[in-house]
Order: sequence, then C-alpha cells, then structure tokens
Amino acid sequence: MAPIKGFFLLHVLALAAVLRAADTTVVPSAFETTVGTGGFNGPTDGLARTYQWLIHADQLTPFVGRTLNGISFRQAGTSTTAYPSAEVTVPSFDLRIGPGVAPSARSITNFTLNHGSLTLVRSGQLIIPANSYPAGGIAFGPIVPFSTTYLYLGGHLLIEMRKSAHTGTSASSGAIVASGGATLGYGSQFSACWGTSSTSTAGSQGNFIITRLHAEPLPTIPVTGTIAFSDYIATLAGKSVQMVMKPVGSTTTIQSSSVTLNAAGEFTFSVLQSTPAGTYELYADTSPFIRRKQTLTLTAVGAANINFNLPNGDCDNSGEVDAADVDAIVVAFGAVVGNPNYSVSVDADGSSEVDAADIDIVIQGFGLVDD
Repeated sequence: MAPIKGFFLLHVLALAAVLRAADTTVVPSAFETTVGTGGFNGPTDGLARTYQWLIHADQLTPFVGRTLNGISFRQAGTSTTAYPSAEVTVPSFDLRIGPGVAPSARSITNFTLNHGSLTLVRSGQLIIPANSYPAGGIAFGPIVPFSTTYLYLGGHLLIEMRKSAHTGTSASSGAIVASGGATLGYGSQFSACWGTSSTSTAGSQGNFIITRLHAEPLPTIPVTGTIAFSDYIATLAGKSVQMVMKPVGSTTTIQSSSVTLNAAGEFTFSVLQSTPAGTYELYADTSPFIRRKQTLTLTAVGAANINFNLPNGDCDNSGEVDAADVDAIVVAFGAVVGNPNYSVSVDADGSSEVDAADIDIVIQGFGLVDD
C-alpha cells in the first residue's frame, strides 16, 4: 500500500478555499507536535500577567477568512505531572485580538504601539479543571472559548492576555525561548512581550508561548457509500479508513481525512461545501488492504452510493501483494491479539490470530497493486 500523501496548503485556483479545511492551527506551525525549547509563566501562572503574542501573517495562512472562536495552550516540556492537581479558578482572564505590527517591530516600552484596534473576545472568570493540562509538553490543554468570535482577514495578528492572580498551583506553558530562538523564527515569525500586572502597558521581552488557535468549522456536504473488504471476518463497526479526494487524473490532494465505518461498512466523508461541483477521484486505504479509487460526481448536496471493495493481502503496506507479505506473516506466525508481534496488518482475515489462512489470502491476491 503506497503511503497516502499529506495534505499540503496549495494555492490552486478555485480549490484554494477548500485547502483551508483544518479547524485548528498551531503557532509556531513547526511545533504542532514538537516540544518547545523552554517555558514561560503565562496563562497558567498564579501571578497576574499581561502578555502579548505577535504573530506574522505567514503563520496564519490557513486561517485567512476564518472565524476564530478559541485558543489553547500546553505545559512546558519539562512537566512530569498533569496540571492542576485540583481545580483552579482565575478571577479575571481577558483576551483581546486584533491587527498587530510585524513581530520584528515589537515595542516593550509601549504595548499599545504593537497593535491596532483590539476586539475583546473573552473576559471574566476562567475555571481550569483538575488534570486538564497533560504532562510532557505536546498535548494541549482545554480550549479557552471566545464569547465573541473574531474574523481573521489576513495580516499580522496580535493576541493580548490580561489575567489576575489566582490561588492554587501554577504551571509553566510550553514556549520558544527568545534567547537563541532566531533560527526558529523568534523575532521574525513571532515574538512576545509581557508585564507583571493585569494592567501593564510596558514590560519585557518574553518567550513565545506555543498556541493553538481554533476556528468555527466550515460548512460541509456528505459523500456517502460503503466499503467491503475481501476475505475479512472481523466486525466493520469502528474500523478506520483513510480517504483522499483528488481531481480526476491529478496528483493534487484537495481533501483528506479518516472515516469510521459502521457495522454495515457505511461511511460518510465530509467535503467542504465550497468545493467546486464536478468529477473527482476518491481513494480508500487501510491496512492490510490494497488501495482502490472510485470516481464521483460532486453536486451542491454531495454524492452518494460511492462503493468500494478493497482486496486483501498487502501486509507490509508496500502497495503490492508480493512475497514480502508472506514473509511478514511468517515472522508473526502464531501470534494472537495481545502478543508483542501481533498486528492487524499481518492478521489479514481479522481472526485475531496470525495463521495459515492469512498466507492463503496473500497467495490469492498475489500481484495486486494500489490504484
């Protein structure tokens, strides 16, 4: 099974709007699944703070024209326990968003010079549930929802937090350290400043707290159908299949996501409503099956009866059923669910045991290749 290509932000004529499908974006984008280089005492610190994120427009390309409705943070990579150990109430936690200056033009002597008109998107008390910020510095904590949404139309963005002190424990937020951070984009793609009270108008340079912004979902239309699997006896309920949609004859991915099947193998693949009507190719892919495509005609209400039958036997995910798949089964022969060498890829028939029936499936499908 050939690897499915990732979802790239391509500016392709009428498909450009389709490519802004994700409802979250992480700043800096390079640290979406990477631990930051340090920490900073910001949103989850027990002391009062004023803090400004200055974000270059290049970091927010996927969100142009999107309505922002929340924000979230995570603990520093040095954290070893979830935060907080008991529920914390921050008496006042205000967020404002608006046009900002370039991160390189940040002022620490006059915070008001860093932005244009700001919109108050949330204010008042913030409750932080117990253990809601995982340890380790990768997983984000709960969404801080906005009571007033903000339509981002492009350009540099500034987010300002003004919070009061709270009782209880504190935590350091995952961040990009300002000192030595230039090679990662600090000062050019993003920067930060802070003050020691909730009303500060001047202060100091700050490490940039890694932030995930949330946007309201874009309207979608359904593409529905069924997926059948050759020589497979396990239940289909809950089975995940990766779907990729492309223009006919093109290698450009315009949308991709996984779908979850019900017991009858039925799926719903949600396509952005802004996708132009026309003919597309939809690919279905999951291990240990051969990838197949179907052609669909997309209308204003979606498409229906897009049905697949996936051949079995590609146990090593190479995109072809061959001798290497037999070898993979032999290595795990006799393994059952729970054994270290068991995997769904080599249990071709879904019987929960790797046995001769799995080898027979590979032999039957020998030579098949991915669409």
